[in-house]
Amino acid sequence: LLCVCLLLGACTATPGESQTTKAADLFVQEPERQPDSTEPPDQPEKEKPHVEAVYDELPEEHSYYQYGNMQINGPAGEYIRYKDQVVFSAYGNSRQRRYAYELSTGEVRIFCDLPGCEHDGDDCLPVGLSMGVVEQYDGTLYGHSLGDPNRVLVDGRWEKLDCFGGIFWHSYGDLFVNSYNRLWVYYGGIGKPKLIMDDYSYLWNVVFDGYLYGSSGEELVRVSLMEDNPQKEVLLDDAYCMVEGNHIYYVDTADDSDTCYLYRCDMDGTNAQLLLDKPVLPTSLNFDDEYVYFRLYTDHLISGTEDGKNIYRMSKADPTQIVKIATLPETAYQIFTVPGENLVFVTARGRYVDGLHIQNVYVMNPDGSDFRMLELP
Repeated sequence: LLCVCLLLGACTATPGESQTTKAADLFVQEPERQPDSTEPPDQPEKEKPHVEAVYDELPEEHSYYQYGNMQINGPAGEYIRYKDQVVFSAYGNSRQRRYAYELSTGEVRIFCDLPGCEHDGDDCLPVGLSMGVVEQYDGTLYGHSLGDPNRVLVDGRWEKLDCFGGIFWHSYGDLFVNSYNRLWVYYGGIGKPKLIMDDYSYLWNVVFDGYLYGSSGEELVRVSLMEDNPQKEVLLDDAYCMVEGNHIYYVDTADDSDTCYLYRCDMDGTNAQLLLDKPVLPTSLNFDDEYVYFRLYTDHLISGTEDGKNIYRMSKADPTQIVKIATLPETAYQIFTVPGENLVFVTARGRYVDGLHIQNVYVMNPDGSDFRMLELP
């Protein structure tokens, strides 16, 4: 997963032969404060295709989970709702730990309910699995660390999941596993796996309308799960991508340019549209139902610029509407939204104090209101 950080060199992408439109200049306006709401907005119904080769049927699935799967834009960086809390990973007291943000109180605790645990060793599984991938599916929490079996949380303990080890995700009730560059599926999440294809090594994966989209941080591929012999189709090269369901948003990262401009295109990679002709830090890109969030990458400096402290949001309905919603007291690095919850989390670049790694985490509403730094135990 650390390969994501290599994206922060010279950047711009080539949207192929698609025509692009001129982006509007970035401007800042004061956002209109909206009443807080913890209820997720209604989602449009999407007709699901009948899949012959891989699926017998595609049951309905809540769309919030889908885009949550594409938000792991840094090592152990996901922020996922689980029950009445948001589970996330960050450096606290010089050590990577997994935390729980309580939605009812806004307080943060170490994500561990084991009696007598002192949270100071790998036996504390929120510590031991802190650098891995976590996903929530159908009310159950799953986890994976490199070199460790896939796990499922049962009664406060990470139990071994009966499947191949490797990057995994759930879609439409099935469990997909990318193990040793081979893509497998467990129908219904159990039983004997079926091999979908060889030579598959993508870290971020999501399924929409019968297609599997996979991103490595360098390219985006699409695999038709309706084919008898599925093949990879490269949609975008040299692009840091997030698949939203209606569009693909991406920051171009080609070596022969220095822009890192923000684009979006259709779900088949065509009709590329230039949204912003200013550099965007790839690791900061994220979105929710209405907005795209980011920070700028001025002069290709991660730290040391005032722009690096500002958080912007762009309207998906009208990308010319760009608003600065918050300014951190330090350099921002990653931005996360929470599927099903109207919250925005921002992790700072981090710094070393007396040899200890410190990484502050901030939380706010989508319009930037109620901005505050979290106290990490």
